[in-house]
Amino acid sequence: MFARVPLSHLPEPVYKTSVDWINQRSYESLGSFVLWALDSIVVDLATQLGGSKGSKKGGQQTSSKSQVAMFLVLAMVLRRKPDVLINVLPTLRESPKYQGQDKLSVIAWMIVQACQGDLCVGLYLWAHHTLPLIGGKSGSNPQTRDLILQLVERILSAPKARTILVNGAVRKGERLMPPSSLDLLLRVTFPAPSARVKATERFEAVYPILKEVAFAGSPGSKAMKQVSQQILLLAVKAVAEASHDSRSIHGMIVKNLVGIGAANIFKLRIRHCDSVRRCVHSPCNPPQ
Repeated sequence: MFARVPLSHLPEPVYKTSVDWINQRSYESLGSFVLWALDSIVVDLATQLGGSKGSKKGGQQTSSKSQVAMFLVLAMVLRRKPDVLINVLPTLRESPKYQGQDKLSVIAWMIVQACQGDLCVGLYLWAHHTLPLIGGKSGSNPQTRDLILQLVERILSAPKARTILVNGAVRKGERLMPPSSLDLLLRVTFPAPSARVKATERFEAVYPILKEVAFAGSPGSKAMKQVSQQILLLAVKAVAEASHDSRSIHGMIVKNLVGIGAANIFKLRIRHCDSVRRCVHSPCNPPQ
């Protein structure tokens, strides 16, 4: 799925000219190109999957060559200007034409290319676009879960990934792993025993580093206090919504949420959260 695009095979003059051209383009124009290239690739793949038996052999060869060229140029753009993919993220997330397993495969490949230029951009895109698919209609699809896991596993396997991601946990004022993403990650990492699937163990394997990224920051700072309080509210909500068999493990989940001891999370000021506390059906005492 994530086969590398061998840019090293390009002649040096061609590569340098291409990079110079990319560097001179605005983010807006590059964003338009990325969406146009994605549309072209998706249409071409759909045609191939449709098995157009009546096509002429020469036409198929031309299509194949054009597709390779499209992947090549798109890879160069995303590696040189990975932020472009963040700029078009709202379109990828909201437009119906970019939904579906076939589009997800291409978008995942695009995120991998962006990772070559900036690993933090890759995790940001995974946490804000790819991971939320778990909570959608396609989230229960084993293929979708496998692709989501393949992508984050590749990101975390990059050299010095932990150091890079923890140090870059806050990017332009936004967290790579916001509380909402951590909450979703917890739900798939620590499901009720009866809801465990093959992918659960893989989520358990990537969880520690992602949790560390989610909590990276200056201890005691205003920003970190806000993050901790947001996560607390999500934890309380999760406990309130939990079924009887999953509520028995809520103590472990809460402890994992903070990573500083389960009891400490209850020392935060939840007096201001009366509406949330009323949702809890039983006293929310710190796990012993």
